[in-house]
Amino acid sequence: MTLIEARGVDFSYGKRLTLEGIDLSVGAGDSVGIVGESGAGKSTLLALLLGLAAPSRGSVLFEGAPLQLRDRSLMRRFRGSVQAVFQDPYSSLDPRQRVDRIVAEPLESLGLAHGPGARSRVAEALESVGLPADAGTRYPHEFS
Repeated sequence: MTLIEARGVDFSYGKRLTLEGIDLSVGAGDSVGIVGESGAGKSTLLALLLGLAAPSRGSVLFEGAPLQLRDRSLMRRFRGSVQAVFQDPYSSLDPRQRVDRIVAEPLESLGLAHGPGARSRVAEALESVGLPADAGTRYPHEFS
């Protein structure tokens, strides 16, 4: 099943065309790496796929339907289904917070982890990526 798709996507910053004719399909559970030289449009493409910007032309689809950035209900469901993992953990993870707190934050904002069940939900999330539940007591710099 296709989770997110770009169809004929163009994006311009003013008059400067940054992306042209991008077609991309990502299935549920797939991992995708975006590689290219500086200025090639990697960050712009990611912003479009994450619903942080709208294409100048073409469309971004979520589960087959156009991603409507103003539809709060759709965007909440979308944000619960799609996640970017950035290359540099030192700029992505707060070094002053333990991993369990970092993992809990987005779960809480989506209403998926709160109250007494929050700790077990965080442990499940850690275990789903191959980390033991007690990894949550560590800080980002303590991982390789």
